[in-house]
Amino acid sequence: MKENIFMDLLLRTHGENESINFDEVWAEGLFVFDANVLLDIYRLPESARNDMIKVLSHKNFKGRIWIAQQVLIEFLYNRLEVISDQKVKYSAVRKLLDVCRDDYFEVFNKLQGELAKLKVKRRHSSIDPDEFITEENISGGISFIDRFVDKLNELEVKQSDVHTDDKIKPIILDLFKGKVGTGFDEETLVEIYKEGEKRYKNSIPPGFKDNGKDGAYVVGDREYIRKYGDLLLWKEIIDKAKSEDLKHVVLVTGDLKEDWWLKKSGKVLGPRKELLNEIYFNAPALKTFYLYETSNFLVRAGEVLKINVKESTINEARYLSRLERASVQSIMPGEYGYFQLKPIIQMCGETGLLGRLRIHSSVADLPALKIDAHALISAIELIVENANRHGDGSGLSVISKIARSSVILTFRNKQNKANVSSDPERHFDVMGHKIHEGASGLLKIYNLLRSSGMRVRAVSSVRNFLLRVYIPKEFFVVAPVEQEDFLME
Repeated sequence: MKENIFMDLLLRTHGENESINFDEVWAEGLFVFDANVLLDIYRLPESARNDMIKVLSHKNFKGRIWIAQQVLIEFLYNRLEVISDQKVKYSAVRKLLDVCRDDYFEVFNKLQGELAKLKVKRRHSSIDPDEFITEENISGGISFIDRFVDKLNELEVKQSDVHTDDKIKPIILDLFKGKVGTGFDEETLVEIYKEGEKRYKNSIPPGFKDNGKDGAYVVGDREYIRKYGDLLLWKEIIDKAKSEDLKHVVLVTGDLKEDWWLKKSGKVLGPRKELLNEIYFNAPALKTFYLYETSNFLVRAGEVLKINVKESTINEARYLSRLERASVQSIMPGEYGYFQLKPIIQMCGETGLLGRLRIHSSVADLPALKIDAHALISAIELIVENANRHGDGSGLSVISKIARSSVILTFRNKQNKANVSSDPERHFDVMGHKIHEGASGLLKIYNLLRSSGMRVRAVSSVRNFLLRVYIPKEFFVVAPVEQEDFLME
């Protein structure tokens, strides 16, 4: 390799994001979409789905979108599973509402029974329970559940079903008509699999984090091994960039694993250097290879294309990416989506924490949770932000204790007095404690978790700030067993 070519490759590989001409990238670049982005269109609420389709079909953008053949294969094979999972959620919510209705009436039956024991109606001249505990009042209080069920039925009718016409599939196929890669012949596939085996042993990106995946997709006489899906996508992107002398290529993905992304000190810095070196070496005309996580792509697309992409759409896309990163999956078919706390905390810490994240083994030992992860993920992200703003840079420690009725999850960071908000007037009261609330958003954490049935207590000292989250035992798949107390590491 000539010296000037070598230096150019080295400088492009180790260039900073600030040196990228994003105006040129958005005006001329090819935007490649991963299968998880297309499948998430099924998972998004209707308004968010419409926003995504609006971006992809925009007149100034639709001519520069593309998917690899591998992406089309994964999309077509996995869409029915995603559709089925969405339908299952309707049944799960109905079950929750049925339980809620039963519990509601049980509470009033118990109340009437206890009041009857007190005989207040006969023995007290002023207290008359019958004035308030009437069938009309009880039924009125539960009417919101009936309205919820009616809305659920209305939404389910609109939801695609594996047994009916899929309204989303033809839209996606039409968007990418003539914009799909040609893939590889059988001989090339075998060569890529051999290369992939060596790459994965040495943790060479992308795809080595999928090494545990089993099975394959079979199309004609070709076998597409699932664990090499990301590598096949990557090889197609390189071939596309090389064969067409592309200047700018952007991959939009919901995959936040470290076999795509470079992460240092809790910050996501962009594509891994190994990826940049490989694509710039094989496609010399390429000036920019860049990665967008789905929600960040939507933010930028709204700005560049002058489209109103709703904040709720961006939040939903970010939520789906976080679930993908934390490997949230159903472990009991037909029931709730279950997830472990440790990977959720790791994911939030790896993508935002300035400093070291220490998760005690007690957290990893907890059973899976059976609740919607949305509020918990958002709250933990805010806790990480709080540690960054007001901590001393040493990071965040997380430990759990199993109490009588709840699991107490404690987040601790060492305080940096210089970083604590100087606004002494902003406080809120949590469980009887006055808590300082500066720019860190502690009030948001409190409201997020309270809305999901969890409690919060904050304890501040000269050296440490502790935030304790009380998660009811019934939120877990199996009720955690009470254990001995232990000290924070």
